[in-house]
Amino acid sequence: MKTQIYKAYIWGSDSNWGAICTNFDIAVQADSFEEVQSLLQYAVFEYLEGLDELPKDDKKRLLNRRTPFWIRGYLHMRYLLSKLMIFHKNFLMNYQYSSFEIAI
Repeated sequence: MKTQIYKAYIWGSDSNWGAICTNFDIAVQADSFEEVQSLLQYAVFEYLEGLDELPKDDKKRLLNRRTPFWIRGYLHMRYLLSKLMIFHKNFLMNYQYSSFEIAI
């Protein structure tokens, strides 16, 4: 199997976490950072595995299915703001944003 890096964003606090892989517009929710990260990796893996069974045209189309530009921009802006305001206690009410890469 070929190894590739996929871009994703994770956000949340306490027991409410979300993540999205912007390469394929796949999102998941979980109770912890570790769980949401693991679920997203699994969801992307299953998505790619399912593509092997499809006709070539459908596979090509679904491999190029990205999260809309305005959502990617919003997520990146929130990620950058969270890094700039990390020392401000009231900013985002203890909400944490992060980005990571998924190797499949």
